[in-house]
Amino acid sequence: MNRKIFLACLSLLLPLCVLAAGHPVTETDLLAYKELSQARTDALKESLQKDIQAQTVRIEMQDKRIEQQNKLLDSFSARISDLSIVLTVFGLMAGLLGYFTVASRAQKEARIAAEEWIKKEGQKAIDTKLKELDSHIAAQINAATTKRQEFDGSIDRLKIEAAAQIAEQQNQIVTPQKIIDDSVQIQISSTNDDPISQLVEALKHKPEAEYGFDDWNARAHDAYKKGNLALAAEHWLQAARGGKANGAMLAQSLFNAGVVLSQLNRKIEAIVMFDEVESRYGSAPEVELRIQVAQALVNKGVTLGQLKREVEAIAVYDEVESRYGSAPEAKFRELVAKALLNKGVTLGQLKREVEAIAVCDEVESRYGSAPEVELRIQVAQALVNKGVTLGQLKREVEAIAVYDEVESRYGSAPEAKFRELVAKALLNKGVTLGQLKREVEAIAVCDEVESRYGSAPEVELRIQVAQALVNKGITLGKLKREVEAIAACDEVESRYGSAPEAKFRELVAKARNSKGYALLCRAKENWPKEAARLADLQAAATLFTQAEKEVSEKYVVWGNQAYTFYLLGQEGDARILLKQALQQGGEWLYKATLDDLNIHTVSLDTEFRSLLEGVWAEVRPKVLS
Repeated sequence: MNRKIFLACLSLLLPLCVLAAGHPVTETDLLAYKELSQARTDALKESLQKDIQAQTVRIEMQDKRIEQQNKLLDSFSARISDLSIVLTVFGLMAGLLGYFTVASRAQKEARIAAEEWIKKEGQKAIDTKLKELDSHIAAQINAATTKRQEFDGSIDRLKIEAAAQIAEQQNQIVTPQKIIDDSVQIQISSTNDDPISQLVEALKHKPEAEYGFDDWNARAHDAYKKGNLALAAEHWLQAARGGKANGAMLAQSLFNAGVVLSQLNRKIEAIVMFDEVESRYGSAPEVELRIQVAQALVNKGVTLGQLKREVEAIAVYDEVESRYGSAPEAKFRELVAKALLNKGVTLGQLKREVEAIAVCDEVESRYGSAPEVELRIQVAQALVNKGVTLGQLKREVEAIAVYDEVESRYGSAPEAKFRELVAKALLNKGVTLGQLKREVEAIAVCDEVESRYGSAPEVELRIQVAQALVNKGITLGKLKREVEAIAACDEVESRYGSAPEAKFRELVAKARNSKGYALLCRAKENWPKEAARLADLQAAATLFTQAEKEVSEKYVVWGNQAYTFYLLGQEGDARILLKQALQQGGEWLYKATLDDLNIHTVSLDTEFRSLLEGVWAEVRPKVLS
């Protein structure tokens, strides 16, 4: 039995010793060994129990004589049994100790092996991957840098190409506004293939967060050129408040924003922009900035005038004169002259004609001998304004003398602006001659305008020619030279009937009204010839209807329509139109209509005169109140 016990214990220990001496085992192997050991232990216990039972039977059969020996044997057997239990427990403990020792050793060896692999091979792999990633990133950075350099180079090239067009457009924006003509809009091609548009298209690929002053300024000029004034104002404000640039450039952006806001009829906002220019740079010593401030003040005065705040406007013009009147630079002299001109016009609007004439004289005395073209233009404009004001004061002879001076001083000047002013002076002279009943001389002046400027390409000069032809037609009508009057009006229609400009459309409408009036007079002249009379009256009525759509002074057309309808027997329509005309045309229209009744008088004129007097008596109190 002792041998069995020894062999059993040895069989428990041997597998663990073999495992411990071999390669590191897996968890599955260890579980299998554990189950095998448990089975062998159970079998050993069962075998020991059987042996003990067999020994007990033998001992009972022994002679009592050997009782002590049996006791000794029993004692020895018990000791052996205790020893077997001890050995069994020891075997189990030894097995468990071997299991945990092997498992711990396996884990430690695995960890050490992993650490050594990472140190030797893993770090190499990581370094290799990092190098590959660094190379890829570097290549991407280089490619992006190259593309950015190419993009920046393209932007810089486009900025250079667009600079000239931006400067040209800026000159037109900066030109100080005039009260007498503040609706002039910039006229530059709005196609998308010009340098500014190309630059703006390229800027779409650049984040707005990276925009500088030049970028916002280019976008503003592009929007202005294309007629999007609101967007232009917004971009100029972004340029002024977000872009990094010198003071003169920022002031220019604020000024531009003010100009376009005024054109959008956002007058109060425009004044705020002009005030900001003055508050920021009003005390700056640099000449360029002082010029920006002077320009802003002049435009502020114009805007105040448009808001009917004439007294405030005059105060602003006086400030321009007091601050910059003695400055020697040509630009300041030009701006002061402009401020004085606008002041004179504003005084005229306030019916302070004598003061207005005095201001015109001041412009002439200050700058009459100046060699600079721009200042000479201001003087010519002052003389024209003076002539108009003298005419308003019924000092027609003096007015004509002033217009003659304009023609003699600037009639041969080649510049388009001088030609325009001379044409205006001649036109005004013709009107004034007509007021003096010197119609033949007036017609001659109209012919002179047509002969001088009839083939001029400039829109403004073509407008003067169209106006001269209209005036000629009206004057010929007054002379009862209806055939010639109709021919003059037809000339206006044939030359300018398809012109898109609003001013031409109005002049064509005036020509139609004049032609209609001439047909009306011819119908009265041919009154006994019913067919001819009715044809002319019907044609006149049609022309008046066409003219009404475009002319600004509609009451003149309504008066002619009322008279024509009455002659056609439509008394009800005539009364309605006559009342409407007198309500707007007032006493001037009443007197002009009385004069018309004296041309080729017919029997119906007496009745129409009664209608006229009755309607005038009805509306006169309200008109003259």
